[in-house]
Order: sequence, then structure tokens, then C-alpha cells
Amino acid sequence: MMKLQAPLIYFFIFAGCFLSFAPKTSAQDNEYFSALSQETLNRLNGDCRGATEVSYRSQALNSPDERSSVYIDMTLRRRGRANSYGEDTFVIRCNGNIAERPSGELIVEKEGKIIRKRLYNVLGITRNIYNYTVVNPIAFSADSRYLVLRVDVSDGQNASWVNHVVLDAFNDYQLLSFAACEQFKGNNFVGFISNLQVVFACERPGEIGPVEVVNLQTRELQRLNQGYVNKLTEARSYGTVATEFSVVQEQQFPVRY
Repeated sequence: MMKLQAPLIYFFIFAGCFLSFAPKTSAQDNEYFSALSQETLNRLNGDCRGATEVSYRSQALNSPDERSSVYIDMTLRRRGRANSYGEDTFVIRCNGNIAERPSGELIVEKEGKIIRKRLYNVLGITRNIYNYTVVNPIAFSADSRYLVLRVDVSDGQNASWVNHVVLDAFNDYQLLSFAACEQFKGNNFVGFISNLQVVFACERPGEIGPVEVVNLQTRELQRLNQGYVNKLTEARSYGTVATEFSVVQEQQFPVRY
């Protein structure tokens, strides 16, 4: 029978642990979130043959109408193998590491009530995806209806990418299905140009892609030349940050035999 050789060997609780980061310039500062994601994944390192678990709370974003506040609670877990060893060239510095399916909730505080929704259901994920993900709410539409989540994804080795998804806050936070930047590795959120239109910049490693405008009501997509992005000065994001991202718990578990 497999059992823990010893009791839990490390237990840490952190709050506000990213004080060394430069303050972000907005609720969706790309450089800030890239660094934050990297730092969070770095915390999954430890004894490569054991396991490490990191729980975080995303930034909390208040809606423009000030009726709700939204944030993510998530736990990431790296599990090692008996033959895992250190590998400094990887993001997760263990050769032979398993990203267990994260557990997380989208939490909405609204008018004195707390609504909890399983994050994987919200994101429409119906099967196990063995990647490490850091999710943050970064913007609302001006009318508070649509919520944009930034999803930083890593395979734990050298591949990472960013995607954004949009939820309908007026319809039980259902995921809106559309194929923005479908042929590209990821997309960057630019902003809203109306209550119904959101702009994404497509990207793949070493290549600047087009800009795409999605109509969230009809799901129609309009692709624009990259040079046109400078004309999209009306693109805006809405919502105010109530609390910053923090790692709330970090645990390391010994090798299982």
C-alpha cells in the first residue's frame, strides 16, 4: 500500500506575497500578469519526487455598476514521479512532472450574497487538461454585462500562452462561444469599443497577428489589419480592482512510496 513516509513536511501561508512586483498600470496589465503567472508557477518547485500545491486568490474586480465583485479561488498541484529529477531549463524545474487537474471557483459577491461556480464548468472544460493555469478577471463591459477572464496557461516545460474568455454576467456567467484568433497560439485583450463589441489582438511566437473584433450578441467576427489597431483609440475596459492577487497557501508533500 502506498502511504506518506512522513507527515506533511512544509506548510506555508502567504498573503500579499508579490510586493516585489512593480505596480500594474491597469486591471489588465500584460507585463504584470505574465510575471505574476511565472512567479506562481515557480512556487510549484520543490522536491521533484514529491508534490507541491499552491492556492491563490485572483485580483477581485468590481463591476462598473458597483453591484458585484468577482474573483477566482484556485489550487494548482504538481505531482512528481519516483524517477523525477531537477531540470533548470523548465518552468517547473522537474523533469517528469504531472500537472493535476486544478480545482477552482469563480466567486461573485453581489448585494450581500456570495455565488460560487466551479471554474471548469464556467470555462466549458469537460475533460482533464493537464496544464497549469492562472486565471484573473480583468475587465467588464461598460454596462457590467460581459466579464473578461485572462487565462495564463503553461505546460510546465517551455510552452506557455495566454487566452481570454468572455462570460455573460447577466446570464448566470455563461461562457460565450466564439472563435477569435482561432489560427493563432493565443490572444491579447485590447478592450471594448461598445457594450457588445470586444477587440482582441492575435499572436503566435515571433509573429504579430491581426486584430479581431467580436460582436458578443451575434458572435460575428471582423478581422482587421494589425496597422489598424492604432485607430482603435476608443477601446476601453471597465471595472475597478478591489483587492490584488495573492498566494494564500503553499504546501509541499513528501515522496510517496
